[in-house]
Amino acid sequence: MSKNNNYRAKVLAPISIKEHAEDDSLVIEGYANTVVKDRAGDVIPKSTWEKPSALGNYNKNPIILAYHDHSKPIGKAIDIYADEKGLKLKAVISKGAGDVYHLIKDGVLQTFSVGFAINDAKYVAEEDTFYITDVELHEVSVVSVPCNQDSVFTVSKSIENAEDFKKEFIQPTEAEVNEKDNEIMSTPNLSMEDILAAASAAAAKTVEDAEAKRALAAKEKAEKEAAAKAAADLIKTQASAAAKELVTSLEEKMAKDSALFAAEVKKNEETIVALKEEISALVNAGQKKFQYNAVAGATKDAGLRKEVSDAYLLGMLTKKGMETKYGSSVVQKLNQSSSIEVSSDSYETIFSTDLIRDIQAALVIAPLFREINMNAANLTIPVNPGRKNATWVTAAQYGTDNSSGGEITAALTEITLSTMKLAAKTYITDETSEDAIMPLLPLIRQHLVEAHANEIDRAFLLGTGTNQPKGLTVRAQEAETANDAGRAGGVEVSTATANGATPITAKMILKARKKMKLYGLNVRDITLVVSTEAYFSLVEDDAWADMDKVGSQAVKLNGQVGQIYGMPVIVSDQFDAPGASVPYAVLVNTMNFLVPRQRGVTVKTDFDVEKDRRVIVATQRLNLESLIRDGAGKDKGLVSVTYAA
Repeated sequence: MSKNNNYRAKVLAPISIKEHAEDDSLVIEGYANTVVKDRAGDVIPKSTWEKPSALGNYNKNPIILAYHDHSKPIGKAIDIYADEKGLKLKAVISKGAGDVYHLIKDGVLQTFSVGFAINDAKYVAEEDTFYITDVELHEVSVVSVPCNQDSVFTVSKSIENAEDFKKEFIQPTEAEVNEKDNEIMSTPNLSMEDILAAASAAAAKTVEDAEAKRALAAKEKAEKEAAAKAAADLIKTQASAAAKELVTSLEEKMAKDSALFAAEVKKNEETIVALKEEISALVNAGQKKFQYNAVAGATKDAGLRKEVSDAYLLGMLTKKGMETKYGSSVVQKLNQSSSIEVSSDSYETIFSTDLIRDIQAALVIAPLFREINMNAANLTIPVNPGRKNATWVTAAQYGTDNSSGGEITAALTEITLSTMKLAAKTYITDETSEDAIMPLLPLIRQHLVEAHANEIDRAFLLGTGTNQPKGLTVRAQEAETANDAGRAGGVEVSTATANGATPITAKMILKARKKMKLYGLNVRDITLVVSTEAYFSLVEDDAWADMDKVGSQAVKLNGQVGQIYGMPVIVSDQFDAPGASVPYAVLVNTMNFLVPRQRGVTVKTDFDVEKDRRVIVATQRLNLESLIRDGAGKDKGLVSVTYAA
């Protein structure tokens, strides 16, 4: 029997046998299938076999098999047709069939079995009967008659909705099978033709009863649906007024809520824009990561990277992307250096990365501090505000509860890091010619770099903390007003005068360092930032050591010019002009501060219609935050040094 899940074999009536004298072959004849309900609960009416699809393919190769084994052909059908009793077959069995030939001749094998595919059927649950309405005959086999219930084939039908036909797998009990067999076999003086005729009439009556039941069920279903529709219409009518009232109320509430929502959006517009930019950056980073790696690998050459950045900036100004003449040549050159062809979207990352690199190279104060990346504008982190020592354990305490020493406890505090948006913009007249714009690209780029670098250094040194970072000098002034008992920083007012009559000396700086207390001990963690005036005064001091004299232990920083008492010294031109009580130097423990960054530099362009020019805006989000604070929330490890009052 075939293993196809829509293939089925049926064992039916005995066959008649006639010997063919000419070639010793056997001619057998009988019903390969009847209209009587079989043990599998199936009925195949005559009309099913009369369809062209039922026997069309089989007639092309009318093979007769033994036991449904495709490797055991034993003959061929010479006549096959459907009548009122079922599918009748006449076949010739070859003497070459071997043992099967002799078993048929001796009357041991005397039943047909058909193997077929079910194309359509319907199941009548009340009768537990499977009416097969469309089949395709594959083969006919000679088999032995199954002697018990377990020999009946039970194969799944070719039906799309298996749930509708799940009952087909319910097998009749052995008692039911025996009762049906006994009923048929015990009928006296009936030939096989009579039995088949009676079965055909019974099957027809069964189909008629099933159709009547289905018609009744359909009528009842229609009546129930009509009643349900009437009830639904009534409910709809009664609820109409209430629904209108509810809709009116909702519309009023939505209008009110929309106004409140719009006001809230306006209030938090900057935060929303920042979050939008952050999400966009994260999505773009994920989408462009692979392409960017390929571009970065192909642009290790500094000259080629500069060309990529210039081409991208040119594309922004002309609104042509990388489709400019210059951009196309750069793309071609880049793809020749890369193992894959990349999308122009990736060049934005190269441009942004190189721009922030150039800004970092121009910074003096900001590089002193560690930088961390943030995924949001605000981040709360735990901080250990102090330290405790381990405990010495005596020999007498071994094996006791004190053998592990005293408990180390830490009352962690929390600080919230935040970032602020820094923006710089420049303008260019509306030009569409690449030749006119190309000479301006270095100037535009340098303007954006210097604007960001100068403002970051200024804010980190002098910023007020209102809509900008709070600078080191302002933080030191706030620490000076705190309780002296917990203070580890503040303001040191020196005796140096702004007019230079009393010069700035290294000892003045050393005195200021004492105010840092614990955070002023390790000179490797301390950096001295001085004004240009202070630098020219300190270089004349005996404690001053130029960079060529500080040895291999020097910490090389942007702007570093030397050391005092082992402390690296950098010069910044961001200090205010000399004056009474004006800071000229800052001592900072760089480990107590960090720079949170939410994203790198983003450059956008737009067109100013009124002034007929194009604006270029570069933005980034960062801040300066302290990690170590006293009980009053004032920073530790920071001292500013001022001129005399």
